Amino acid sequence: MIYSINYNAVEKELQSLKHELRDCAAHVTDEEWTWVFARSLEEVRKSLASMSVLDLACMDISRKQEAEQAEKMRSLFPQMMMLVIADENVSPMQYLRPSIRPSSLLLRPFGQEQAQRVIQEFLTAWVSERDRHPEESYVVENREGKTILPYQTILYFEARQKKVFVRVGAVEYDTYETMDHLEEIIPERFVRCHRSFIVNTERIRKISFRDNLIMLTDGSQIPVSRSYRRVMREYR
Repeated sequence: MIYSINYNAVEKELQSLKHELRDCAAHVTDEEWTWVFARSLEEVRKSLASMSVLDLACMDISRKQEAEQAEKMRSLFPQMMMLVIADENVSPMQYLRPSIRPSSLLLRPFGQEQAQRVIQEFLTAWVSERDRHPEESYVVENREGKTILPYQTILYFEARQKKVFVRVGAVEYDTYETMDHLEEIIPERFVRCHRSFIVNTERIRKISFRDNLIMLTDGSQIPVSRSYRRVMREYR
């Protein structure tokens, strides 16, 4: 699953971008997408509040408050790629800064051909960069197809119902992997905390050994069993 937020206050431009993004996405990868297309910054903020993963963003930053929102998105998701849209009369100093760090730029006024070219280059570059570092992602393959999940977005792996489920935000992906094999192939930051759970230690907020619970950064909780307490003490 690929997650993308796209904001433009101009309805005509937003609909054009929606068409071009969906069309180009279908050509560069066969993976599923979760799209958000917003006309207001409030819609953007509400969407961000419910997302733990963001791969790509397309942001109109012609106004100060829009640039500030782009900065917040960058701080929340430092690894995402961002395409920014700006008016020709907007100073490049407003968007060419480390706190926004755009990957691509689309300047107004722009036509369909220009938008198509920039979006095609943007999405192709993202897929190429991700595929160049396969060791940084876990690939889920099941009856629904293939989904590439960056390790940094994974909260935990859970074994139940003779399957292993990968938890990313509020979404679960099932795979026919085994927990023992997972421990051999995933990065060291993933640690077994229970017979049925492997946790991403970078997503641990707090551990309560009194309650035998691990609290994660998204607010969810998973168990820690007595047999794994000693291993988990260094992550308190």
